[in-house]
Amino acid sequence: MTPRPDPAAALSALVPASCLAAACLAPGRAAAALRAGGGPAARLAALASDTRFGRPIRRAVAMSDAGFGLGIDKVDLSLLAGSPEGAVVLRFVCQEGPGAATVRRQLAAALLHERLRRLVSRADRERARAVLGDALFVAASHGAALARRTVGHDFLSGIDDPLATSDIDEAMSRMDGLGVCAMADIVAGVEPALTPLMTTGNALARPVRPASHPVCAAVARFIERTCPPWPASTS
Repeated sequence: MTPRPDPAAALSALVPASCLAAACLAPGRAAAALRAGGGPAARLAALASDTRFGRPIRRAVAMSDAGFGLGIDKVDLSLLAGSPEGAVVLRFVCQEGPGAATVRRQLAAALLHERLRRLVSRADRERARAVLGDALFVAASHGAALARRTVGHDFLSGIDDPLATSDIDEAMSRMDGLGVCAMADIVAGVEPALTPLMTTGNALARPVRPASHPVCAAVARFIERTCPPWPASTS
């Protein structure tokens, strides 16, 4: 006798499934995938942002392994729906706008804790506060717990140090770069099939380094504790 599907499990999977569908259909990602294809595909990139043609083109790209190399059928939706690490991966690949910027910069700031701690002179610390802003400076100052729990993972090498510039715009650009790379490492460590959603359309400063489960769990706890709740959270 074929077991009946669990309605609760099916319902819990709807949130990650719908979020991933929206992420795959995002205009920026579809256009980037088309441009990466070259030739005729690259010429379709402009149409992917057109209100008349964009949605069906984006849907076709999202369903094509040639577009993203993304096998949605390989994604464990129950993991995304039922674990803190899965919830944070879903947030990383699907959240957009100011909320996404807050998450990646808060994460980047905490990962800079050791570098900030090594700034011993008052002038250097004041310069760091000036370029990071008060909120991110505090996040970096209080990042000891995350730094300790992720010490075995190399998040920082290959990234231009945000604390090594006095230009605020450049510092924020570097913070975004560090945050996106760190997020991609976590996505690759939890659900590798979703990694293309982080790399398509993002010019990563270094190759993705899949994080171990303890590191992913530490980052998930940090995001849950320090960043504003996300409406699409599966918790």
